[in-house]
Amino acid sequence: MTGNRDAELSGELHRSAAVSGAWPSAGRRRLRGFRFGLSALVLGALLGVAPSVVGQPAPELVPYIPTSMEVVREMLALGRVGAGDVLFDLGSGDGRIPIVAAQRFGTRGIGFEIVPELIVRSRDAAAAAGVESLVRFVNRDLFTADLSPASLVTLYLSPEMNVRLRPKLLRELKAGARVVSHGFHMGDWRPDSVVHVGEGFGQATVYMWVVPVAIDGFWELMLETPGGERWYVLEIDQRYQELAGGTLKDGRSFPLSGGRIRGESLSFSFRDDAGRRPVTYQLTGRMDGTILHGQVGSFTGEGPYRWRATRFRR
Repeated sequence: MTGNRDAELSGELHRSAAVSGAWPSAGRRRLRGFRFGLSALVLGALLGVAPSVVGQPAPELVPYIPTSMEVVREMLALGRVGAGDVLFDLGSGDGRIPIVAAQRFGTRGIGFEIVPELIVRSRDAAAAAGVESLVRFVNRDLFTADLSPASLVTLYLSPEMNVRLRPKLLRELKAGARVVSHGFHMGDWRPDSVVHVGEGFGQATVYMWVVPVAIDGFWELMLETPGGERWYVLEIDQRYQELAGGTLKDGRSFPLSGGRIRGESLSFSFRDDAGRRPVTYQLTGRMDGTILHGQVGSFTGEGPYRWRATRFRR
């Protein structure tokens, strides 16, 4: 980018400060960590669980209620599990979810459980099923485990535990990883898919989320059009998989609409009404490394053409 374009983009950013209410500020960060305020010693005394390190939160216990095999199958189907996945089951109980995934799909998995008797039962069940080379079960607190190797995480915990885990999941899992929860949501992180299993009193709900790549901030956006390249400052304000913000050009702002992101894929549109003929651009694309790129079309039927964006400022 030339020095003139640097100055031009900086000017656009300064002029945007004078535009009131065009879109939410991108200064907000939705994908933050969560800190816990309970004393490890007090919680350990209440639960009868001694924390491994004084001053660290003790493992939290939730009731052991086995997931039905029908729901297990639906969870794995919704999570699109395959042989190439690494499945982490948080609060794995008797180990049935990793074991079924290994049996049916050849999936490698780890179950995290803090009740020793359930770990023994899980290991015995894996051996009986002939999948002990694919799955293992470890005695580890969910909040201290490294989740980054997982491409699929399964849960059957509680609403409170899910919300507490949410920042860790968003921070440690790679973009495109799936999170599947039996029975409980993730607070204001809306699920990408929801299915209901069974009917009546025994009906179960299964939620699935795809971890989005973090792309909030300012970008230099280039659109290829029949009239040549068009340059904008693109501001993205990300709330999980939902995108807001807008584009800036020649001191005018154009809000984004329909912004969504799924893993590393994204889409949004904006209407540029600065010229004699207003045009609504529809952009689809993905994040590759540090660059956004894809195709752009318009409601007038032009295109598709290419677009790309490089980060200008967070």
